[in-house]
Amino acid sequence: MKPLIIESHAMYDLIVHPNFENIAGNYSGSYSGTLNEFTVYNDVSLSNGTPIIDIFSKNNNLQRKDASCKTNWKQIAKGSTRKIKIDELYGATEDCQEEFYQGCLADFSKYSPKFQEMILNFFKESLGTDLASNSYFGDISRPDDEEEEWSWNKFDGIFAKYAKYIEKGGDLKPTVLDAVPEGDISGPQAYAIFKEAYENQSYILQGKPGFSKAFYVDWDLANGLKNYYQQIGANGGIIGYLMNGIPTLMFEDIPVFVEPIWKPVLTRLNKGKKAHALILTLRGNFLFGTNKNYGGGKDKKQALRVWWSEDDEVWRYKMHLTAGTDIATPQHSVLALTEIKN
Repeated sequence: MKPLIIESHAMYDLIVHPNFENIAGNYSGSYSGTLNEFTVYNDVSLSNGTPIIDIFSKNNNLQRKDASCKTNWKQIAKGSTRKIKIDELYGATEDCQEEFYQGCLADFSKYSPKFQEMILNFFKESLGTDLASNSYFGDISRPDDEEEEWSWNKFDGIFAKYAKYIEKGGDLKPTVLDAVPEGDISGPQAYAIFKEAYENQSYILQGKPGFSKAFYVDWDLANGLKNYYQQIGANGGIIGYLMNGIPTLMFEDIPVFVEPIWKPVLTRLNKGKKAHALILTLRGNFLFGTNKNYGGGKDKKQALRVWWSEDDEVWRYKMHLTAGTDIATPQHSVLALTEIKN
């Protein structure tokens, strides 16, 4: 394997963009995750952040013409005093071949280039998983995972942002339902949780068409709702069809999206007991900030570097990136969560 250097913009195209790619235009009803439901800000200022653009346009623009040459210019959309901010991050690992090719692998050293390629792929996939876990569950005040399985304190994620808006109160506070009990969720329980969330939408959410909104849930809640539908024999129109004839779980014409990492991370945070989460909000309401031109290395342009260290006789891999999250309109969200006591 030869030394490899990937510059900043290329790393955005190879790593960040694939994880957050907007697939709304060709949605097929099947997800590998919901990071692609985020709206991506890819040129966030490191020092100042970037203003959050209100995703709603302003109405009441139609006007009567009068006997005047004056035009009453009105705003079509509005900005925000809030800003999405990003943190500088990196990932690093090394591969000592003397340690790797021991025991039953002793005869495989001739395949070193292939193993190096595999390790690079593992490294990139690991970064994608870490982005996902932090984008939702990141909290810089949270201690490291004792078992070092999950990354959840490198930058503040969506749940930490919601917690701050709840604590602050005011016009941006989301609607929070009673705590969801931990443990197994029956079909009727799941249906009741979805129903309560649906009935507690803000008037803005109520006025939006079903496909412009989504329920974001852990696997158990979605499975519970599916089981409930099966128990009552309600399929057509509920386990409905969106595009390309693919059956998709829905509630009152609103699609239900499952983020695969929610269940294992919530369970780990809850000391091994099942915990649950549901967010009903507008699609694209979650924001992910990054800077596609950010890099490290001697010229501050390197996003990924792989090299052989002659001094230590190891292969080294290092990535540089930025990340941060926020919510465009947190007030137009309904949350139902298990209370987790860390």
